[in-house]
Amino acid sequence: MLTRVPEEIRLAEKAIDFGEFFSQEPLKFQFYYGENNQAEIVNTIYLEDGNKPLTLYLEVFNDSEQDVIFKNSNSLAGKLATVQAGGAQAASEKKCHFQLRWEKDLGLKPSEIEIDDKSGQWQVNYDEEFRFFSMYFLHQSGLTLKPNEKIQIGFSKLTANNRTVKSSNVELLYGGIGLISTGTANELIEKQVSSKNAVSVINHLRKTEIPLQFRVLGSNAILNDGTTQNTLKLKVLNSPLSNNTRPILLLNQSSKFIVSFEQGDHPDALVTQTSQLSGVQIAVEDTNSWASDHTAHSTQWSFTPKASLKQLTAGQGIELTISNLVTNSASGLACIYIDYQNIGSYPDGRLVIPIEKTPLLYSGQNVGIRNNDPRIHLAIGDNDTGLQQQGDGELAIYTDNIERVRFDKKGNVGIGTDKPQAKLHVNGGNAVISDKVAIRTTNPQIDLAIGDDDTGLKQQGDGELAIYTDNIERVRFDKNGNVGIGSTDNSHRLTIYSANNEKTLRLIGPNSFGVGAQLNFGNNNEVYLTENQDKKLLIHADNQITLDSPSVGIGITNPQAKLHVNGGDAVISGKVAIRTTNPQIDLAIGDNDTGLKQQGDGVLAIYTDNIERVRFDKNGNVGIGTSKPKRKLQVDGDLILGKDEINKKFIFHCRRENGVFLQITHDKSGGDDTWDWDQGITLIRGGNVGIGTTAPQAKLHVVGAIRVDSVPVWNGSSEYDVTWAAYRRSEDPNAHLNYIAREGSSERYKQNIMPLEDDFQKILSLEPKAYQMKEGHGNEDEWQFGYIAEELDQLGLKSLVVYDRSGRPDGIQYKKMCIYLNEVLKNQQNYLERLENKVNELNQKLTAGQ
Repeated sequence: MLTRVPEEIRLAEKAIDFGEFFSQEPLKFQFYYGENNQAEIVNTIYLEDGNKPLTLYLEVFNDSEQDVIFKNSNSLAGKLATVQAGGAQAASEKKCHFQLRWEKDLGLKPSEIEIDDKSGQWQVNYDEEFRFFSMYFLHQSGLTLKPNEKIQIGFSKLTANNRTVKSSNVELLYGGIGLISTGTANELIEKQVSSKNAVSVINHLRKTEIPLQFRVLGSNAILNDGTTQNTLKLKVLNSPLSNNTRPILLLNQSSKFIVSFEQGDHPDALVTQTSQLSGVQIAVEDTNSWASDHTAHSTQWSFTPKASLKQLTAGQGIELTISNLVTNSASGLACIYIDYQNIGSYPDGRLVIPIEKTPLLYSGQNVGIRNNDPRIHLAIGDNDTGLQQQGDGELAIYTDNIERVRFDKKGNVGIGTDKPQAKLHVNGGNAVISDKVAIRTTNPQIDLAIGDDDTGLKQQGDGELAIYTDNIERVRFDKNGNVGIGSTDNSHRLTIYSANNEKTLRLIGPNSFGVGAQLNFGNNNEVYLTENQDKKLLIHADNQITLDSPSVGIGITNPQAKLHVNGGDAVISGKVAIRTTNPQIDLAIGDNDTGLKQQGDGVLAIYTDNIERVRFDKNGNVGIGTSKPKRKLQVDGDLILGKDEINKKFIFHCRRENGVFLQITHDKSGGDDTWDWDQGITLIRGGNVGIGTTAPQAKLHVVGAIRVDSVPVWNGSSEYDVTWAAYRRSEDPNAHLNYIAREGSSERYKQNIMPLEDDFQKILSLEPKAYQMKEGHGNEDEWQFGYIAEELDQLGLKSLVVYDRSGRPDGIQYKKMCIYLNEVLKNQQNYLERLENKVNELNQKLTAGQ
């Protein structure tokens, strides 16, 4: 990709003035498109069309009889102004072998132009001025161009972007800066030479016909009844052929689709009246990509792409909906015109879409009269009212998409049925007859006479009907649906009137016996009475039998309770409920899942809320929270002792996961079920006991002070003397434990024994201090004396200092100070012995001298 000449070079070179150009032209040039070094199209630049650009070749050739020499640029060192690191390598106006000057009317984009990798060792940069931009070419090592030889440099993405320009001038400039010479004498071209060519701007040769197509989504027919609001859906899309190598259509703010049609009384018009035109709406589906414009009462709508839509790839386009299209224009064809402008790099043009105006609309095999979407064979007025063939020789009348009347091939007519069984067959509705009706008789004496004139049905008043035989009423149905047999007093659903000692109702089973006869309530034998065996009555109900009486007796005629069983056992094989109706356990009390449940032979459980709470096994063991108690009482959970008041109870809390620990602690203020988990006693698996901690690290681990009111003396400091010991576990270097231990000095307890080396004399620098302890660390009123641990640390007596876990001096090992003092005494003793020996020697010398 080309880069611009650095700013420092451009400013320096603009200060240098050159003479006028001259027109002797040893170098000439041309542009061409082609393959295998064969020029096919010369001095032409294709318009940018969004597709992959072809390589445009620049050919510079020696048109003289002498050599043209492009010198190595290093010979010009010092003529340019200083530039930042790397900038000196750029080609520029004063450091190039030749340059191309382009007019800006082509709309070239120099920053996007790329040099072909096969173009050799050319450094190419560009610069821009008001009307031009220049490309500077500098061969990196220099070369000699013999007569008729040529330089070939390929460019990609060098395309024109201004469709209004058909040609432009390009100028080749060289010489005048000491980098190019001619002839065997290597004579410099001292003045700048100019060579010009005109280049044509054309569309790509293969782009002769724009690949736009239109589609009507649905039917292109509209009703011209003057009332129907027709809707048309149109789509214009980029639909290139399979062999089209440049399928992209570029768009910009000047691109446009213009939709129009004709209005008037002539047959080709789409609408006739101005009011019809004013109602028409044309909308674009993708409002995010297209903007629309329309002037009221005009027949044109225009659609332009928004800035975000820059091209149409294959299959993309614009979809339009024409709605509220009402017309009474004459039947026949009208046209909708879609003009396209500045689409891709193609010429402007027009698409013509034929629209059929008709009083009848066909949709598949259906026909519509005064509607544009018939749903039946002949729809009249709306799309589902009219006629529909229902098979060979059968026709139906429809309203609201429902069949109302059927004519079959026998001539029968059905109303409410599609299978008429008579000349007139009415189903699912009323057939009104204003007088009497006779069936198989000719002189009816009652409303509906069947078989003879006075047997049948007769209305007995508003809402009442009677069955007659021999002109006598036998059964009465009143307006409430009650039925009376032998009586007109229909006070119940069924009333049967019996004469004195007349048997009223009898059920007979097979073979004229009562066994097998059954009185059912409802369907499917859900509730019934039957004589299931001789002289035995069975009362059956699938779900429930209710006896509504203050007392029911079994085996007794004067029951004393709701249920009184006498003379035998009461066996219940299912569940029992007390004060509830739907027991879920064996004995439910109060609600359906609270009570008792047998859990096996000799095992009983107490349930609440359908959850087992207590288990009694066959051994007499009781489990709370467990179904397998191992002792007389086993509790899986917490045990609370004390009053149910705040600060008056203790809890035995067992961790249930793996039985990790047992904790005994007390409640605290703040809530009814709030416990002080940081206090109390904790026993963990393995036997460790913690007081004030839930994670004891030893058999007894106390977090807090231990008070011992009586510490007896036992034979002085001996094997029973104890002290505090700080122990660091090897498996966890960061964990320290404090132990109460006794001191031992036997080598049995020690390893890595070696002499202690230290400057024991430092101990003599210590000064004892008098002091009082701070609050919380001793009696504040009592004066103490001793040493300061920090002073020992500063003197380097670190072996005598006790440090806390943060590494700060904390205490002094007073017992071990005697070891240091003993070493000081030994040194003094040795010194005294040497002095004594020296004194003895001096005495001997003095004695000998006398």
